[in-house]
Amino acid sequence: MILLDLFPGGVLQLWDSIAHGYWHARRLTFLMGGLYHKLEWVRMVGDMIFILVGAVPIALGVLRSMGKRDAVPPA
Repeated sequence: MILLDLFPGGVLQLWDSIAHGYWHARRLTFLMGGLYHKLEWVRMVGDMIFILVGAVPIALGVLRSMGKRDAVPPA
């Protein structure tokens, strides 16, 4: 995510803000057009890795532990 989106996007914004001013680099037309917008879509690769490797196993572990907790009779 950092290598595919955040760093290159930040460099593009920095370059544009130096060339045209800060507010030009923050406009919606800059953020939703051209290479910057394509980098936002590339970010989906990093997001999916985070979801599949991090969030899904934790959610499954929580659900399994909640199921086992209900199966144990009270003492």
